[in-house]
Amino acid sequence: MSNDIHLLIERVNLRTLLASLIVGGLGLSFLFLSKPIEESGYHRWGSLSRESGAVLLASVALALLWDVVGRRAFADEILAKANMSRDLAESGIDVVCSSFQDKRIAWDELFKNACKLDVLMSYGHTWRNSQIERIDMMLSDPAAKIRIILPDPVDMDVVNVLSMRYRLTPEQLQREIADAKEFFEQRKSRAKGTVEIYFAHLVPLFSFYRFNNKVVFALYNHRGGRIPVPTFIADKDGFLFKYFTSEFDGIIENKENTRRADAD
Repeated sequence: MSNDIHLLIERVNLRTLLASLIVGGLGLSFLFLSKPIEESGYHRWGSLSRESGAVLLASVALALLWDVVGRRAFADEILAKANMSRDLAESGIDVVCSSFQDKRIAWDELFKNACKLDVLMSYGHTWRNSQIERIDMMLSDPAAKIRIILPDPVDMDVVNVLSMRYRLTPEQLQREIADAKEFFEQRKSRAKGTVEIYFAHLVPLFSFYRFNNKVVFALYNHRGGRIPVPTFIADKDGFLFKYFTSEFDGIIENKENTRRADAD
């Protein structure tokens, strides 16, 4: 915490203390004066003085309690929420949902507003089959470009890890990757746009789909099997979009670990 903030806090505390002393002093004065006033025969004024003093003292007590406990707790809560909002804004996150199938992931809008798509996935069986029409529509534009990175099916270290993750045999996992490659090769054969398919010597730690202005990324679970996983959508102005862009380009540029699958 900076010296300026410390100084501001001290000023606020001193002002609160000074105001409390003044108001508390007035309250005590009213209480002490109430008895002499009543003894002088001014009973109503005496009662008013006593009640006013009690109210002022109670107000001071509540004010001090609020300052010591309530105000600071409230300020901490506001600050925490402000920091959270700032962090979300800087990351670019628009949507957080508990499943990749959540309806808030508006694939129609994502495809409609994009002519480029970069995909990193293990094989994406369900996603591919649910997005056929949207993918074909995108590739009907000569300016469209789709790039896909898949795990290299000849790398048995990668295949064995992924087969355990998805509870498939290595042969089944290789077949799934081959099906993914074939799916995009079919799209490529009749597309006006461009399709590039890559095999990489890596085990995906997450899947992501980077459009022109948005990126959708989903975590993988470590328990095995098909379990709903947290999924996020981030805008291009946030650092997450930039991270996934660099991640994808970095994998493709690493010629030692990545090769063109559609060049086989």
